[in-house]
Amino acid sequence: MNTRANHTYGLAETVGEGLVISLLLGTGAGLLLILLVFLIAAV
Repeated sequence: MNTRANHTYGLAETVGEGLVISLLLGTGAGLLLILLVFLIAAV
């Protein structure tokens, strides 16, 4: 249960970083990167 909570927190942190990256890039590439990381993390 604790491991799952840590995984969820890590996922939220990764998505947050992805949002920052997308804002810095200012393009759709950031969003694609978020989706890619999200899919990898979800597996």
